[in-house]
Order: sequence, then structure tokens, then C-alpha cells
Amino acid sequence: MKLKKLFSTVIVMVLLVCYVPALAFAEEYDLSQGSIEVSADESGQYVSQVDAGFVNVTQTSPTIISQSDSETPTQNTISISATGGATAEVTLDGVNIDESGTGNKYNGEGAVTAVSVSPDEDSTVIIELDGENTVKSGRGHAGVENNDSNLVIQDENKVSGSLDATGGAYAAGIGGGYAKDGSNITINSGTVNASCGAESAGIGGGRNGNGTNIIINGGKVTATGQAGAGIGGGLKGNGDNITINDGSVVASSNSYGEGAGIGGGEGGSGSNITINKGHVTAAGGLSAAGIGGGEHGSGEHIKINGGTVIAKGGNWGSGIGGGAYAAGKDIIINDGNVTATGASLGAGIGGGRDGDGSDIVINGGVVTANGGGDAAGIGGGMRANGKNITITGGTVNATGGQHGAGIGGGTLANGSGIRISGGEVTVMGGTSAASIGGGSDYGVAYKSGDQYRGRGSDVTISGDAHVKIIKNALMIINDGYGNMHGHGAWIGDGGSSDDPIHGTEIEPDTSKLTVNGWVEYWNQYAKEYDHNITGTYVPPEPVLPVASAPEYSPLFRVVDANGANLGHSAVIENGVLTITAAHDFAVLTGALSGIDALMQQGVDTIVFITSGVGSAFELSALRAAGSASDIFRLTHDGEAVTLTLDGEALDGVLK
Repeated sequence: MKLKKLFSTVIVMVLLVCYVPALAFAEEYDLSQGSIEVSADESGQYVSQVDAGFVNVTQTSPTIISQSDSETPTQNTISISATGGATAEVTLDGVNIDESGTGNKYNGEGAVTAVSVSPDEDSTVIIELDGENTVKSGRGHAGVENNDSNLVIQDENKVSGSLDATGGAYAAGIGGGYAKDGSNITINSGTVNASCGAESAGIGGGRNGNGTNIIINGGKVTATGQAGAGIGGGLKGNGDNITINDGSVVASSNSYGEGAGIGGGEGGSGSNITINKGHVTAAGGLSAAGIGGGEHGSGEHIKINGGTVIAKGGNWGSGIGGGAYAAGKDIIINDGNVTATGASLGAGIGGGRDGDGSDIVINGGVVTANGGGDAAGIGGGMRANGKNITITGGTVNATGGQHGAGIGGGTLANGSGIRISGGEVTVMGGTSAASIGGGSDYGVAYKSGDQYRGRGSDVTISGDAHVKIIKNALMIINDGYGNMHGHGAWIGDGGSSDDPIHGTEIEPDTSKLTVNGWVEYWNQYAKEYDHNITGTYVPPEPVLPVASAPEYSPLFRVVDANGANLGHSAVIENGVLTITAAHDFAVLTGALSGIDALMQQGVDTIVFITSGVGSAFELSALRAAGSASDIFRLTHDGEAVTLTLDGEALDGVLK
């Protein structure tokens, strides 16, 4: 009898397990058993894997997706969605999806996305990486395709999680599909390798798509574009609002692709790019900047606050700034170890070929800027000006390419508005170019003569700056082909590369160069100093303000008809400030800025009680009626109550 009862119990338990597989395996799913859909909304997270018998299974923790045979690629896919402000959380643990063979090569019909992400604008998808994960999509689809949706990728579990994401033709590795933007992407940690199909970004936009709002907070990230940027826009797409806060980042466009390493794709600009920390290597494709614009795309609003940054332009592109035929401007370096190298005809920092370099500021760090042939180290690309360049600190080495100034213009172009007020600065121009100022008259333009030489003007050296200026030629040089070259100025005009015309020297404004500052004129070929300038300016002693008691500005006052203060009590309880004045006539007054301060303290209502009457108002209602400097007056005159704001009666505020 006991044996029969035990057998019955076992049978029941087995039946229960078979009956509710979703409960037994609700949090972990095997991709080998079929495609998986994960959805989240305000009520929770749900998973469906129809082929395995799971439909809308409720999750109580992040969904784990693994693959029992990860050595063999599957064509099962993963789709993740979220709505209503929800966050869908999915862990990929050793998945291997290959849809790369899908999609008609002419129209893309039949193409499949390996991992699709589609939360609404208020929702987010988080992908946690455990183990090695590989995803490849079909034609026109990104490996992990989010388009404009909020996507976070991370390895918060610290288990050496990785993701290799490859897009199909005309789609990003991570980001946008064909003709789609790839935006709102955050990578917090993990090892992430993203490579695109043709004409797209590694991370960012697909063909004709932008890459915006991309943040890298850590991890090891490698992104490779083709005609698109490594990180940023696809072909004809811009890269905007790209921030690197930490991590190791390698971003490049293939050598024939014409997209920036970080920034715009071919024909697209790169803007609002910020690097705060980490180790960043960025290499532009043909005619593109390392960091900034693709071919024909400007690089602007670029800021480096720290980290190690190595940026190299592709042929005709700048290291940091514009791609070929485009400007580099509004570039700020505050700190970090930065090496920027322009390819042939592109500046180290500034413009690409035929692109000006302007509004460049270096406040600190160790900065090395090398111009490509015919371009400035800092300033203009070939045939382009360098202007409004400011150095206030740091260690700066700027070397022009052949025929380009160290700081200033490329060949045939001018350098002006150059301000050096601090730091250790070493500058050398290319052959026949000024070190600071104009480029020479030759280069690939094959133009020579006095009218073509670049000019230098408006140069100021001040403060505690230490500036070493190196002239690249002592005198007329015979290049071995019967051509006589003139040398460029230390500071001033470029010389001639086909005539014995020297660059005219100009005197920089050193009137505010302090006794701790100096300018050294070094002759490269003679190996000696030509002359030095030592500062004589002694800054006036700062005038310290006279100490005084801080001004007291009360949040409110209770006054009589003449504006004299009246005695009163004030008590705050449960967000209500009760002010009591034992007078028939009294005025509660103050500026709306005081109302702001009270609201910050948790007060939401004021009750004012006098001998004749009581009144009340909500602070938010009063505050909404005016600006911070406006004065309110709540007057109790016996039983009469009035409320004004800057003398105008307020209706509907008093209770």
C-alpha cells in the first residue's frame, strides 16, 4: 500500500514537470530550438519561442538566451521590443547566428536580421554579454539593428562577454539598416567588434543613414566602416553627438571607403564629438579625417578632455578636423595625450585638402600635430588658410608637411589670428613654408611667384609661453634639379619653392610676454639660435576684494503700510508654511526667487493669517505667473484680501 502511494506521487510530479515546461525553463532559452521574441511593457517582460512551445512566458529576471551547439551557426533569430517606458533585459550567452546569405542581391528581398531591437522612444533594450556571441545579418540589415531605438550593450557580469556583429550589404554592424539612421547606442563594457556591409558604418548609420547619440563608457570596442565611418554616419551620413568616456576604442574606415574613423561617412560631416578618457585610435579612409568629416564633410565641435588619442587621416584628410575639400573648426583640446597626423594634403589638426582650419584651441595636454604634404601641422589643408588658433597651455609640437606651415596655412594659403599665451610650444614649417604663418607658393598646385605665397599676420605671443620656432631652411637651396628655393619665415610669410624668394619676417606682438616667457628662433640647418625674445611684462598684483559681510536676502517679509517689518511667526509642517501676524493690516511680500527657494525646501503651500482673515496659495501657481525677479504682495486689510505681482492683480491663485 505504501509502495503504491509512493509510485502515484512520483507519477504526479513527473506529469507536473511535463505540463509546465515554461515554469522550469522560464528564464533561459536555447536558440537552437527556434527563434525568440522578447517583449517588455509596463506590466513586465515576456518571452515567446513558439517552436519550443513557449508563448508569452512571464519573466522575473533578465532573459538568458544561449545555444546548445554554438559551434554551428543557426538561422534562428532574436527580436527584442519594449513599450511604455519599459526596459527589456536580455543576456546573450554563446549565440551564433548567421543570416549573411539571405536577401536577393538586387533588391534585398528575403533578407533576415540576426538581432532586431525595437523599443519605442521612451523605452530601452539592454543586451548583456556572457560568453562569445556572433551575429551576422542579411542584405540591408545591421547585425544588431536598432535604427533609432535606445540600445545598451554591456558586460556587467564581468565574464569576458563579447559580441561580433556584422551587417549585411548597405547596413551597419550595430545600428541602422539600409537607408536607416543608427542612433541612441550605448556601450558600457565588454568586447564589441562591429563591421558593416558595403557603404555603412561599423557602429552607426547604414547607407545614407546618420549615426547620432553614440556613447562608449568602457570596454574594448573595434568598429570598421566601408565608405561609412568606423563610428558615426554611413555613406552620405553624418556622425553627431558621439561621446567616448572610457575604454579602448579602435575605429576605422577601410582604406578605399572615404569615411572618417569617428564622425561622418563619405559626404557626411562629423560634429559634437567628445573624448573624455580612454585609449582611442581613429583612422580615416581615403580622403577622410581620423576624427571629424568624411570626404567633403567638415569636422567641427570636437572636444578632447583626456585620454590617449591617436588620429590619422586618410589621403587628403586631416588627423582631427575636416575631410578632403572641407574645413575643420571649433576644435578644443583641454587635456590628454593627442597625436594627430594628416595624410597628404590634410592638416594634422584643422582642414582637409582645400579646407580651412579655424577656431582651434589647445588648453592643455601633450599634443603632437603633423601635417601631410602641403598642409599645416595645425591650421589649413593644402590651399587653405589657418586662422584663429589659440594655445594657452600644454606641450604642443606642430610640424607642417612639405610646403605647409607648422601653425597657419597650407601651401598657397595664409595663417592669421594666432595666439600663444602659455605652454611649451615647438613649431616647424615644411620646406619653404613659415613655421608660424603662411605656406609656400608651390606644392601640388604648381604655382610659383610672389603672388602665390602664403602670408602670416596677427600673431601674438604672451604670458608665460615658451615657444621654440624652427626654420626649416637657412638660405637658398638647390634641390638637385636646378630649382632654387627660398626659405619661409620663422614667423610671417612663406617662401617660394621655385624661385629664390624668402618669406618676409613679421614681429609678433610680445608686449604681454612675461619675464617667465620666451621665444627662441632656431635655425635647423645651422644648428644654432638666430635670436631670442625674453619677456619683460610684469603682471600687476591682483587687487583683493575687501572682506564684507554677505548680503542677506530674506525669502519673504511681513510689513506694514509703510514697509516697516512686522513681528510674525512662521511654522512649516507637511509642506505647509503657516505665517501668522497679529495685526489687522499686514502685507506678506517677496520675490519669486524666494518662492523657488521655499519650494526647494519642500514647501508647496503658504497660509497667511492676520487678525481679521486668513488666505492661502500654492507656490507653484504663484511661481508660474512670473519671473524670478518679480515681487508679489499679499495684503490683508481687515477682512479684505488682495494679491498682486509687480503691481498687477492676480486672479485664480488665492484659495
